[in-house]
Amino acid sequence: MRALHLRLPVHPSTPGHVRRQLRRWLRQVGWPGEHAEDLVLAVDEAVSNAVEHAYITPDPGQAPPEQPPRVELCVADRTAADASHRAVVTVTDHGRWRPRVVGSGSRGRGLQLMRALTESVDVTVTGAGTRVKMISRAVRVSGTRAADTARRLGDVGAMLLFAWRTPGFC
Repeated sequence: MRALHLRLPVHPSTPGHVRRQLRRWLRQVGWPGEHAEDLVLAVDEAVSNAVEHAYITPDPGQAPPEQPPRVELCVADRTAADASHRAVVTVTDHGRWRPRVVGSGSRGRGLQLMRALTESVDVTVTGAGTRVKMISRAVRVSGTRAADTARRLGDVGAMLLFAWRTPGFC
């Protein structure tokens, strides 16, 4: 299965578009329903954060950005030697984060939510933007695709498991 790659404008409708595309991709892979919804919610939180917080409106008289703000999503299915699958997800923006509003009540729990729904979350902030990398919990996917993949991979699966944990993969 090919990885899912999306490069979308920063717009209030973007998280909904990402949810629909990700659900479709997860169905095609055969991802179990409950685990799929956990991953969709975690990804939605990362994309929503990028849309809401990453791009600061220029001050009056300040030049607009050279390129329109974008959020990028990459999701890849990685199969281990034991035929379990993990999704490796990256959400990248190229903006600067707005300071968090103090006293915002129920807000500010996005990273906690992402960490509760996935095996790992890593956030990298640079002058060029923010990259959130999430790895889902291991699942068994349905259908013949999983069995075919496991048969093809054999011991090579262990090497793939190492490869997708290597920085700069996706």
